[in-house]
Amino acid sequence: MWLAKPGGEADPAARAAARRMLQCGGPGRSIPRFLQALRPSFEAGQAAIRTSKAFEGEAQKFVLLCASDGPWPLREALSLPPTLWPHWPRVEDYLGRENFTVSLANLFEHRRAVCLWGGQGSGKTALCLEFCRFFSAPGRRFSHAAFHITERQVACSSLLAVLLQQLGRGDVSDVAGGSVSSLLRAVREVDALRRPWLLVVDGFSEDLESSEMLSHLLAETTHLHLLLTARDPLGHWAMGYSKVVDLPLPQLAPFDAARLLARRARRPFFAADFEGGNSLPTVPLSMGRELLLRLRESPVMKEVKGHPGQILAAAAMVGAELESLLKHPLVLQV
Repeated sequence: MWLAKPGGEADPAARAAARRMLQCGGPGRSIPRFLQALRPSFEAGQAAIRTSKAFEGEAQKFVLLCASDGPWPLREALSLPPTLWPHWPRVEDYLGRENFTVSLANLFEHRRAVCLWGGQGSGKTALCLEFCRFFSAPGRRFSHAAFHITERQVACSSLLAVLLQQLGRGDVSDVAGGSVSSLLRAVREVDALRRPWLLVVDGFSEDLESSEMLSHLLAETTHLHLLLTARDPLGHWAMGYSKVVDLPLPQLAPFDAARLLARRARRPFFAADFEGGNSLPTVPLSMGRELLLRLRESPVMKEVKGHPGQILAAAAMVGAELESLLKHPLVLQV
């Protein structure tokens, strides 16, 4: 306390503590007695702070510096505003592709339209839902708004209904008769805050009407980003003034594929699944690196080749009726 800045509000308390300390000190006193005598100087400085008018307002903020010894009244907690983050559902047993997802987000820093393409069951919808859930969180790139629609909803009235619902305008009576001008007004309202926002069109096909609608939206906005999913690359496709970048969806990594199979199988795995035994032992293999290594090298995983849809189909066949993973239908049909 006595090291307070000269001229500050703590000077009176510092002077009181220093005066008391000098009174306690003196020639002939041993160091232990001198240190013991410093206690009154601390108490004097503390009392000076408590009675200081300059600190009276600040003292009410701290229980240790309250003016009286009575009970401290608890103030009512402030009510926090409801979160604006949409509650995107988590995809069950979603695994892997973390680096690819980050690369996709980085691509939107200098591109406005991306087509994520892959075969049926490759996990395009699951990745889009997880992408929206993660990157629409507060503080992330698309925290302003992220919408997920199917190609059937690209029509003017359907897309208008989705945007109005997200904008809190669900009481609009005649959404079915929405015009292009009404849709553009809703889009401009989302775009007015000058922050990136995302529109995911799941299952896009090269339909002329849908393409014209999305091209019109890109041309009328500056912060809208489009994420399309398709089974085949669009090639040299352009929407408005933006070229659509084709991005192939990679297969799952071997360990992620093995983990997905282990999670979705209808029974646990045993040593006989990999050693060709006729009877299953009573002790299953625990989920861990050893099991994942065995699954990764199994003939079943070589057939599914990291394809999520095929992995789920293969896992559905692993039940109590399957004696061994070596007798899996995918292995026997080869």
